Amino acid sequence: MGGAPTGDFVATALIWHDRVHGIGLVEPVGCAPEYRRRGLGQAVNLAALHALREAGGTDALVCPRGDDGYPQARALYQSIGFKPGARTKLYVTCQQRRRARPVT
Repeated sequence: MGGAPTGDFVATALIWHDRVHGIGLVEPVGCAPEYRRRGLGQAVNLAALHALREAGGTDALVCPRGDDGYPQARALYQSIGFKPGARTKLYVTCQQRRRARPVT
């Protein structure tokens, strides 16, 4: 985790380690707005990735939004070596439920 001069935590990254397959899922990652653009996101991600490797992990996966409307996540992860992979799309259908009407 990253810290401010006051000792407060201002950046964090967590990796979920699948020990069976050796894969780590990076999420969530966050940084306090007033401390962004200082390399703290990179630092906490790299620290978490090193911890994953020390725990026996061999690969890591991250699933950021990262589209053109939200490029910050894509830029962060690519800056530390992640490469874009397959993207998924979520399709949702909304069906209006019919309300039961009392019989009179």
